Amino acid sequence: MKAETKVVIVLLLFLLLAEVVARIVEPHLSKDVQEVISYGDMADSAILAREDGCSVVVLLGNSLTRTGIDAETLRDGLIRLGYHRPKIFYLTPDSTGINEWLATYRKHFVVSGGRPDLLLVGTGPGHLLDQPVRSPEKLAAFHVSRRDSWEVFCKWLSGAGERSRFLLASVSRLFANRERIRPRLFYSYVPGFEETSQRINANETEILKTNGDSLTITRLNQLLGIAAPTASDVFAFSVPLPEPYQLPAVAVEAFANQDVVLIETGCELSWPLDAFPDGYHLSHDYSVRFTKELLRQIASHR
Repeated sequence: MKAETKVVIVLLLFLLLAEVVARIVEPHLSKDVQEVISYGDMADSAILAREDGCSVVVLLGNSLTRTGIDAETLRDGLIRLGYHRPKIFYLTPDSTGINEWLATYRKHFVVSGGRPDLLLVGTGPGHLLDQPVRSPEKLAAFHVSRRDSWEVFCKWLSGAGERSRFLLASVSRLFANRERIRPRLFYSYVPGFEETSQRINANETEILKTNGDSLTITRLNQLLGIAAPTASDVFAFSVPLPEPYQLPAVAVEAFANQDVVLIETGCELSWPLDAFPDGYHLSHDYSVRFTKELLRQIASHR
């Protein structure tokens, strides 16, 4: 056997071992990774819950929705609204927007044939707008179903670089999780990294102000197009942030066109800074208050 062949074999074995290790340590990289991995059982759990006579409730959004809606308060309120033994599922991966929401809802509640009794879509100021894919790696590894991969590859991505990253992440967890390791190190060892990340999120509002005439909502229209056929009741709502804001007019119009009730109370609220312990997400006490208000609004529209 030639030396070159031996080197290739050793490299292949090393990569195979690295892939195995990457899959073993993957759940320990972050709570977000643990959450998206748990989505794999969500559709089956929802089907079992429905067979057991429970109402299936899906919250779709990101960490703003996950921290903004208190599950216990929501469950109690939905029972009073007539939902039977609600089983609540949070489909709320961190740092995501409409691209991931559409892909992951398709994967877990369209491809699987699941049907929520209630779908609640939570959003901040810019999450519903068409935007470039932030991470082809995360999209491929965690959010897109195999059935939708070709459409995403052809229509959502641009350039050979993005498409190559998408393909590599589809088959390699080692490659897909490289973005998980870097932020983890930065949050731990780079002063001010977390605060800077939050400022970037907050800048979405300014982007809306300066680009209001060129905003598009192709992905939102796709999501709304599949929401009604796959869920008995559909509501959308804005999530409170430290500063009041307005949702893009094109998004508001899209909900109206699809006869989906949009509850804008969240973006109109002006709450003290202690409602947002990290400067961005709601505290538990205020999430309870907001959940009660959301329930009141849902009741008024049923």
